[in-house]
Amino acid sequence: MKVLHIITTIEIGGAEKQLVTTIRHLSKLGVESDVIYLKGEDKLRNELYQNGVNTVLSLFETLKTICYFFRVEDKPEIIHAHLPRAELLGVLLSRLLNVPLVVSKHNCEPNFPKMPSYIQELICRLIEKQTSYFIAISKQVEQYLASEKMVKNRNKVKQIYYSADERLHSIHKMGEVAFEKSKLKGIVVSRLVPQKNLSNLLQSVHLSRELFQSVSIYGEGSSKREILQVIEQLNLEGIVKLEGKRFDLHEYLQQFDIMLFVPLYEGFGLALLEAMQAGLPVVASRIPVFEEILGHSYPFLVDAHSPADISEGVARIAGISKPEFSKIYESRLKHFEGKVNIARILDVYRKTQQARYHAK
Repeated sequence: MKVLHIITTIEIGGAEKQLVTTIRHLSKLGVESDVIYLKGEDKLRNELYQNGVNTVLSLFETLKTICYFFRVEDKPEIIHAHLPRAELLGVLLSRLLNVPLVVSKHNCEPNFPKMPSYIQELICRLIEKQTSYFIAISKQVEQYLASEKMVKNRNKVKQIYYSADERLHSIHKMGEVAFEKSKLKGIVVSRLVPQKNLSNLLQSVHLSRELFQSVSIYGEGSSKREILQVIEQLNLEGIVKLEGKRFDLHEYLQQFDIMLFVPLYEGFGLALLEAMQAGLPVVASRIPVFEEILGHSYPFLVDAHSPADISEGVARIAGISKPEFSKIYESRLKHFEGKVNIARILDVYRKTQQARYHAK
């Protein structure tokens, strides 16, 4: 089987990193993969090749892309689109090449929020009509698609979680955690955008600054200037640093004492999954998808709108001598095993092919 994955960028983000993991597992199952991305830098190009991709093309590599589509032997059997702009290209290529389309929905937000609602509705119906199956990456995303009528035919939606990267460090037994006040090394992995709620997070760091040695924020985004202003206003320059992006950050998570992850909403949150694999304590938003991932009884879910509650969550972790993080994470990570979830994606591909065969 050959699959063409279309994605908006191959820069460093949750959907992009998960694509690398998905392709690696699919390659082990005998599935060939090509990737076309629409814009941005090609930061994950080498990573994609190392994990089994045959071809990586930018949409703007015009001649190569045209040649790709007109080589009969390279025609994919499935097109799999990730993120809204890629979905539109997926619809177009699906029709032009007469190849079935599968769409992964990664977010709990409109496809094009700045567009008028009637245009958004038209786009949703166009995408749904051409798509054989939608993959919702969490129950929360599945519910969002239904409640917002982004997909009206519920039978087209399959809920399949992200897969944990099996190459990451295995969970270590944490035993007694000797957190010393003013010694916590905190980490935030997040795009710098309003959804990620970094202003409230920084206010919580200000409230509990005596607990922190440092807080490193990894990510880029449109709100960088505003975040720098908040850091200055709260006199946090000596504690908080913006570190930019890096792909291999998961390899260094165990060097930190705590992750702060308090977005207002999420489709999934891959950084949370990586922290769990590293056995890293996390203070996380009390939002439905994090309750899916961590479990409803996880003791460090906080009100993301309240800097005081976030700060109290940090204090609770810093005051516990023998947290059961490894046990909690070990039981929860079973839901995100790559072999199981990628097999379910492959099953969606096969059902898509079968439906196309019977339709003929």
